[in-house]
Amino acid sequence: MLGFVIQYNRRTGKVQYAQFPDLRTATQKRMELEEERTDGDIEIISVMGDSLAEIESTHSRYFASDRGTLLT
Repeated sequence: MLGFVIQYNRRTGKVQYAQFPDLRTATQKRMELEEERTDGDIEIISVMGDSLAEIESTHSRYFASDRGTLLT
């Protein structure tokens, strides 16, 4: 299964995401991003799934108002 990091701005609804080969790598990236985070309205999660489409379905609250852009 693939790993994904989702960065969600609770205030604006903006979504950014990144795909990784596994959950471990995604979790490492999430931890890096959390260390850099300065805005309390930013929620960062790591999840695993077979595809981005699956993640958009299972975690639809993050994608309700924004299709998302790639996280850099």
